[in-house]
Amino acid sequence: MRIRLLPVLLLFILASIPVFPAVRSIDDARKAIASGDEPGARAILQTILRSGGDSPGRAGVLALLISLEHLAGPRIALLEEYVRRYPREKDWRGMVKELAWLHLASGKYADAALLLTRLVAVPEERESALLGLVRIAIAQEHWDQAERSCTALEREYPDGVFRPTVLACQARIHLARGRNKEASLAWHAIIEKFGRSDEAPGAWLALGEMAATAKDIRLAQDYLTKLVRAFPASMEAGLARSRLRLLAVENPRTSNLRVWEVQLAVYHAKSQAEAFVAKLRAAGYLSFVQQETVGGRIQYSVRMGYFRTREDAAQVLAGMQHKGYEGFIRTRTVTVTEDVLGRE
Repeated sequence: MRIRLLPVLLLFILASIPVFPAVRSIDDARKAIASGDEPGARAILQTILRSGGDSPGRAGVLALLISLEHLAGPRIALLEEYVRRYPREKDWRGMVKELAWLHLASGKYADAALLLTRLVAVPEERESALLGLVRIAIAQEHWDQAERSCTALEREYPDGVFRPTVLACQARIHLARGRNKEASLAWHAIIEKFGRSDEAPGAWLALGEMAATAKDIRLAQDYLTKLVRAFPASMEAGLARSRLRLLAVENPRTSNLRVWEVQLAVYHAKSQAEAFVAKLRAAGYLSFVQQETVGGRIQYSVRMGYFRTREDAAQVLAGMQHKGYEGFIRTRTVTVTEDVLGRE
């Protein structure tokens, strides 16, 4: 009887033992990604990271988790861990480069510069790293440093893959130092040699603004019209349409019109607002200072516009946010010439 009870007892003991889930692996995460279950893959990878210590496969797990993280803050934290821990991994340079550009976009120039300085010594990354340092120097208005790095790019990479962007940086440096002729030549070089590059819309816009500043209205209208026709969906085209309406002054009769603007910042000191506008102009963006009284106190807002439609303003705001600027859309009523009312 006792012998017969033994199998039953064993079965009871086995049934009472808790069943632990199987250990998950990076392959499980890849399968989850392939099936479209990114949240599940992320959970698996985070569990592996918490339980695996500094195992040999941790770098691969971290890299896969980075590829799934779309929020800037958590992505930056993961990239920082990867860059700090795994300088010998083959993906390290790419991670450093992405982290540097994220810091640059968020205005963390010192952090970005430290990373890019490390890449300058790597031959395959030197060109893009130097360009990043130029952008940082321009954003901080360190013109001597910007010009030195730009000169190095010009000398070492006369036919480099970033040539249009280098020309745009040179143009902005020339403008900041009052060398309008040299700036114009650099903008024209972009249009003539790299007419379909990402820098071409900005070149047309800058030439239009320079002509408007010089009171050559017809030339300004010509540049801006060509920009709108060549790149109608670009952020620069939205700004060009706004500028063209301001330049249309043939008919003296006026009327009130509701318009939209993109507001980027508010200051209580006019000098601060003007300094921000100067920084935006150096980066190639048209903007202006608007004085207003709020709660009995004068303040100065930095805006872009005006725009005839909210869609035009939204297009420009999206472009500025993509480049790291904050802002929102606001509307007001302005007095414009009747000629402007007939233009689209």
